[in-house]
Amino acid sequence: MTFTNLEATRKRLALSATLLLLCVAGTPAMLRAQWVPSGSAVSTTDNVGIGTTNPLLPLHVYNSTYGGPASSGTTPIGVVRFDSSQGAVLDIGQNTNVWGWWLQAYSKTNLANTYPLLLNPNGGNVGIGTTSPLFNLHTRGAIVADQGNNVYTTLGVDSGASSSPTTYAGMWYDTVSNSLQLEALSGGVAWRNIVLQPRNAGNVGIGTTNPTNKLSVAGTVQAYEVLVNTGWSDYVFAPNYHLRPLTEVAAYIEQNHHLPDIPSAAEVKEKGVSVGEMESKLLAKIEELTLHMIQADEQIRGLKEENREVENQIEVITAEGNQK
Repeated sequence: MTFTNLEATRKRLALSATLLLLCVAGTPAMLRAQWVPSGSAVSTTDNVGIGTTNPLLPLHVYNSTYGGPASSGTTPIGVVRFDSSQGAVLDIGQNTNVWGWWLQAYSKTNLANTYPLLLNPNGGNVGIGTTSPLFNLHTRGAIVADQGNNVYTTLGVDSGASSSPTTYAGMWYDTVSNSLQLEALSGGVAWRNIVLQPRNAGNVGIGTTNPTNKLSVAGTVQAYEVLVNTGWSDYVFAPNYHLRPLTEVAAYIEQNHHLPDIPSAAEVKEKGVSVGEMESKLLAKIEELTLHMIQADEQIRGLKEENREVENQIEVITAEGNQK
C-alpha cells in the first residue's frame, strides 16, 4: 500500500470517527442530517444548523451575539468568519441597532489592521436594490457618502429617505423636468454655492469636448442679466486724451471700413468678441461722440453769438441810414 493510499484511509477513518461521535453525542435534530462520506469529504442534502436545532436553509448559522466589528485586539464580534493561511479574515455580523448586517475584512492577529473588500475583482456587475445590474455598480435609489457631522454627498434621487439630511450636496435626474439637477444645502435652510474646478485648473465645456476657456459654450447663452467685471472707459474724459478729429475718423473709415479701436468683421469671425472689452470700447466711442457733440454745441453757440452781434450791427447801420 502506498503512502497516498494510507493517507486517504486515515482521512476516511477520521471522518467515520467524527460521524460516530455526532451520532453518540448529537441531538435528535443533528441526527436528522444524513451525512455521506466521499473520499476526504463528507456531504449532506439536508439542512445543516450551527447554533440552531431548526435549520431552515442548507446552512443556517445562529449566534445571539451582535454588535459592530471589533476595531482592536484579536477577539472578533460577529456570527461567521472566513479564514485563510494568509492571516486575513472576513467576518460577518449583525449591527448593534439591528438595522442590518456588516462585512469586515481585517487581520486576525490585529483587528485594527483592515484590508480591502473586493467584489467581482475579475469583472461582473454589482447590484444594490436591483436583480439586473447593468453597470459595474448599479443601485436603485440614492448613493450617499457620509462625511460626518451630518454632512452628506448624494448621487441619485434622495426623496425616499426616511429623514432628509440637513447638510448635503446632491446630484440626481429629475423625471418631472427631465433634467439633471445639482444642489447644495447647509443646515437645512441655507443654500450653498456649487463650484466647478475650484482649484483654478482646467476648463468647463457645454456642448463642446474641447473647452478653451474657463467656460466654453457651443451655443446660445440666455440670461436676464450678465455682470461683467472689466475695465471702463472714463479715460476718454481725461484732459490729456487725444480726441480724433472727425476728419481723421472719416479717413480711417474710408480706408479700413470699421471704426478705430474696434475689431473688423473678419477679426470677430476668427477670434470672437470679448463682451467686457467690447462694452468698454463701445462706451469709449459713445463718450467720444459726446465730446464731439459738446464741441459742436460750443461752436454752434459761438456762431449764434456772432450772428447776434452781426444782426445787431446790421440793425444799427440800418437805423443810422434811415436817419439820414
